[in-house]
Amino acid sequence: MTSGRAILGVALADFRERSRTLTLLVVPILIAYFAKLATVDSALYVANSHTGTPNAAWFGGVVAGIATLVFFLFG
Repeated sequence: MTSGRAILGVALADFRERSRTLTLLVVPILIAYFAKLATVDSALYVANSHTGTPNAAWFGGVVAGIATLVFFLFG
């Protein structure tokens, strides 16, 4: 049986190893940049019908979709 301290130690070591790489900084910056490109001065149009209202839920959906794409391609 593994103790909680051992699991915490492994998790902390993993975080320290990953935080030394540039990827931890680059991926969130890419997500923010692509989200800005997709949301500033734009609206969601599907088949010439306006289907998106730029509110918090719409921006959250766009950012979630972009984040999923960035993680899939570059993560």
